[in-house]
Amino acid sequence: ILSFPNLSDDIYRFLWDGNLLLNNVNPYLYLPSETTGLGIPEINEKQLGFLNSPNYYSIYPPLLQYIFAGASWLNSQLGANTTWLIKTLIILAELGTINIIVSLLKKYNIDPKYSTLYSLNPLVIIELTGNVHFEALMIFFTLLSLLWLQKNRLILATISFSLAVNTKLLPLIFIPLLFRRIGLRKTIQFSALTLGFNLILFAPFISEKLVSHFFSSILLYFQHFEFNASIYYIIRWIGYETKGYNIIETAGIGLAISSFLMVVIIALKERQITFKSIPKSLFLRSEEHTSELQSPDH
Repeated sequence: ILSFPNLSDDIYRFLWDGNLLLNNVNPYLYLPSETTGLGIPEINEKQLGFLNSPNYYSIYPPLLQYIFAGASWLNSQLGANTTWLIKTLIILAELGTINIIVSLLKKYNIDPKYSTLYSLNPLVIIELTGNVHFEALMIFFTLLSLLWLQKNRLILATISFSLAVNTKLLPLIFIPLLFRRIGLRKTIQFSALTLGFNLILFAPFISEKLVSHFFSSILLYFQHFEFNASIYYIIRWIGYETKGYNIIETAGIGLAISSFLMVVIIALKERQITFKSIPKSLFLRSEEHTSELQSPDH
């Protein structure tokens, strides 16, 4: 908890955005390189040097911005690094996630000991708590939403899902898997309420430039960033062989659209239409591959 993240430098951007919000500056409106002259004590050229994306607008949704502001405020009050505050929130989310995983496994008649595949996974521990990545909150709220959906608590499920989306946008691609489980009407309600709750969270930051700046940052993921890119590496190699240069700016958008269409196709072709089968569909797993988990003897 007390160690400083040493395998990721994202924490510097978290605190940077938090300091802007504390000083009533909308973090979505300015590049970090544009805010060093605003007279904010915590914002200076030295701090700018620690950022890995000084020329990119913030991509972190409002829920995270409030967390950043809280950590930055505590940092200014104590005069010391307070990444432990963020880490504590992440650990609490992880404890909640593990508890939900156990509940879901029991509900699916699967031995709850398999929860340790997540809870003791070194990659999960290092990347989420160790390096302070907020996928931990996204996972917690997404699983909580799944749990509420199975209990037919649509409003609570929508609020949980909205908080997941307001942490990371990734859960949005799961929505097509819902309409054959809860029906088209409830899926439309779920989607509309999710949109509404997220608009409420974004409301304090609304401005003419918000949409363009926020989505310009999202495009970075599809047109510039390359990490653990799987199929893309093959496509990039083909691009070099045929075009002679990196084709990420065009291939990235195409792959994003293809990924969403693949989820839609999976949703339409599913054979098992149950909440239990959602994880299998998300991981492209068949019933034969996962049936062995039913037996505590394996």
